[in-house]
Parts: sequence; C-alpha cells; structure tokens
Amino acid sequence: MGNLKNDALEMLARREHSRLELRNKLLRKSHNEEEIDLLLNALNEQNLQSDIRFAEVFTRYRSTKGFGSIKILLELKAKGIDEDIAKDVINNEIYDWHALALSVLEKKFSNKRSDKLKQKRFLLNRGFRHDIIHEVVNNKY
Repeated sequence: MGNLKNDALEMLARREHSRLELRNKLLRKSHNEEEIDLLLNALNEQNLQSDIRFAEVFTRYRSTKGFGSIKILLELKAKGIDEDIAKDVINNEIYDWHALALSVLEKKFSNKRSDKLKQKRFLLNRGFRHDIIHEVVNNKY
C-alpha cells in the first residue's frame, strides 16, 4: 500500500483531483480496488483529497477560460462530483456569469455587428444559461 499511497500523493501534489479521477488513475496503474478505496477514504479524512476543493479549483479554471455554468456543471458531474456540491460551487456569489458572458461575447465579436442568433449559439455552446444569453445579446448594442 506504500507504493499506492505514494502514487496518489504524487498525483495530488501536481493538482487537485476528484475522487473518481484519482481512483481511475490508480486503477490504470494496476493497484487493487479495495486498497484504493481504503486509501481514498483515508486521504479524504485527512483532507488531502477533497471533491469540494477540486470543484472550486476546476470551476475557477474553466470560468477563466470563458465557459458558462451549465457546461462546467456537466463537466464536474462527468468527473464524479456530486450534483449538489457542483451546484453549490457554481452558484457561489464570486462568479458573475452575466459579466463573464458579456466579456466572452465582446472578445469573440469585438467590433462586428454580427447576427444575434450566431452570438446566442456561441454563448449556448459555451454553456451559459438561456436567461443570461438573452439579456447579454439583446442589451449589447
């Protein structure tokens, strides 16, 4: 189990990982499933691995890349984060999804008066909510 713990700690030292990500990576390294689960429980109890902390870091990173709350929520769920945890992190007041949508839209469509439908599609693909998209696109000009 020493080698297993070292592998897990090395991964966590590089960046935060969700429990599912860490588990899958350790399984690929041919470690025993039961030992992995025991180790993950211990790491969580010691606060060395935290899905909440991972969700916070991941949400901050993806939002700075211009992605909206819906896309980030789906990505967090795909990484094994509980939906309630993901929603709590995304709905944190530090994120101004309206301002982010406006910033992303202005960067992509800087001086062009392009089609509003094209702008809406762009923001929708970025994962912004419909109400934010409607407000940002219709009030841009």
